[in-house]
Amino acid sequence: MQVRSSIGRASVSKTECWGFKSLRACFDKMAKISKVSDFFRDVRVELLQKVTWPSRKVLLEVTCVVLIFIAVWTIFVGVVDFIFAKGLEAFLNFAKGG
Repeated sequence: MQVRSSIGRASVSKTECWGFKSLRACFDKMAKISKVSDFFRDVRVELLQKVTWPSRKVLLEVTCVVLIFIAVWTIFVGVVDFIFAKGLEAFLNFAKGG
């Protein structure tokens, strides 16, 4: 059995020691750009063909429900905040002895 070594052999790379840089970085960059463009192409297809958009009537109904819920929730939080503020104020006045 004969053992071979790479010591003393000429380099296989044609660009080695000549100051050339590998083009792998360029190919990697192009692959990333391709993946990004594929992603946006898929997004466009999905938005235009696969999404079921609501009708105008449904959209307005749901918007009204959301706005009414927000108004009710805002009033509730305001009332609770007012109660806690008055309770804390009464407690602090009591704690001062006054």
